[in-house]
Amino acid sequence: QRSESKYRNLIENSADIIYSLTSEGIFNFVSQAWTRFLGHAVSEVEGNSFRLFVHPDDMPACDRFLQQVVKTGEREEGVEYRVPHKNVDRHWHTSSASTYRDPDGRVTGFYGIARDITDRRKAEEELRLSRAQLQAVLDSSLDAITVTNKDGIFLASNKVLQERWGRTREQIIGHNAAELLAPDIFENRVERVRNCISSGLSDQFIDRQGDRWFENTITPIVEGGKSASMVAMFSREITGSRHAEQELRTSEQRFRGVLEGLEKVAVQGYEPDGTITFWNRGSELVYGFSSSEALGRNILDLLHGPETRDEEQQIMDTALLTGEVPPASEVEVIIKSGNKITIYASRVLIRHPDGPPEFFCIDVDISERKKAEADLRESETRLAAFMENVPALVLIKDSALRPVYMNRRFLELLPGLDWMGKTPEECFPPEVAGPMRTADEEALAAGYRQYEETWTVLSGEQRDYETRKFRIERRDDEPYLGAFIFDITERRRTDQALRESESKFRSIIESSPVGYHIYKLETDGRLVFTMYNQAADTILHVSHEQF
Repeated sequence: QRSESKYRNLIENSADIIYSLTSEGIFNFVSQAWTRFLGHAVSEVEGNSFRLFVHPDDMPACDRFLQQVVKTGEREEGVEYRVPHKNVDRHWHTSSASTYRDPDGRVTGFYGIARDITDRRKAEEELRLSRAQLQAVLDSSLDAITVTNKDGIFLASNKVLQERWGRTREQIIGHNAAELLAPDIFENRVERVRNCISSGLSDQFIDRQGDRWFENTITPIVEGGKSASMVAMFSREITGSRHAEQELRTSEQRFRGVLEGLEKVAVQGYEPDGTITFWNRGSELVYGFSSSEALGRNILDLLHGPETRDEEQQIMDTALLTGEVPPASEVEVIIKSGNKITIYASRVLIRHPDGPPEFFCIDVDISERKKAEADLRESETRLAAFMENVPALVLIKDSALRPVYMNRRFLELLPGLDWMGKTPEECFPPEVAGPMRTADEEALAAGYRQYEETWTVLSGEQRDYETRKFRIERRDDEPYLGAFIFDITERRRTDQALRESESKFRSIIESSPVGYHIYKLETDGRLVFTMYNQAADTILHVSHEQF
């Protein structure tokens, strides 16, 4: 009895539930631990089937477990199942069990130990959720991510890595990197991993695998304040950016090569403080400074005098602040000889992603053009002065016979006539416009026409004019028609008076009783009679026809 009491005390105070079942699965004994863990009184359990206390979804596992116990005749353990608590949620239990057998070996019942594993299952579930969440984070990354120990064993990986390597997660986790990486890459990685673990410092490097480039970061993982025993590696493919960088470098080399060879266009590159970084052949020819003389100098000091230095500095400051440069414009600069020239300057601000911004100025020397323009303006001024003061009416028409220029004398002759830019038909009646157009078209076609005509001016007086029309050729455009119109009224009147005076003089000579011979001496010594009268023939007894 003392022994039985001793064992009962052990059973009743056990932290686990001790139970026994009949061969039909009816509880015939449960320890007090059941009440402590699940809230049911022992009397509510004993005499009832264990099936009343097992979650329906877990019954198949429990049946297979008991069948295995019967089959082997050995003690079995490890089955896990849910049991309802009397007042709260279900608890998770795990059980071990053995069989009672009669002398003939038939199973007459089961006995075993059940342990509450609710806390363990909760911890496992939380760990599972935590790992799932961590895996989801890893899989959402654009980088390939692995976790390895110091020996190169993969402990975790994400989808990007799996897709990059063409392997499943199961084909990576638990395997050594030596199985999956080329030998040279493996040796490099293992050495870096071990250095990272021993130093506790992250490592960054770029490597190449075939024609692909990767940017990698290895970071030590420290748990619970201990030294690192594993690392996380983040690998991002940068093949595209490397190719872009190479193309950019190639493009820049081509760009600089083209600019270097330009001789008619001066190109300078300079930093925000004005320090010259690029000086092409054109700059050497235009400004006189060699590349070695210009590079490193301040462009404001090298090319600009007091008149333009402050303005150019303001342009640079504004461009750096707003990103905008002014339109191309004419600028006066000082070359090496000390002379001033005029350039047409176009400025460009280039912002580099990995460095300070840079200015480029593209200049064309327009000094000769400016001189030609000045000469042309002077020529035009002289021509205009000539046109305004020439003793003639001057008129220029376009190919549609619309006046584009009338000089002062023309406007003074025809005040109030709104003819500029209009065709003859828009200003004159048909009987005037028709002949005018015909004469103009003939002159344009022939190149030159000269004729005399009489006009009735605004005062009502008729005056005589000599008109000389001529074609004015124009490069790459329709020709103009020019006209000089001279007032010959007074000349005609003088000629008429002279003819009348000569006629009177001849009449007097012819009727005179005095003989007259009028002759002129030619350059060859001959005398040529130009006038004589009848009296002279009579006195000399000759006929003037003889002479």
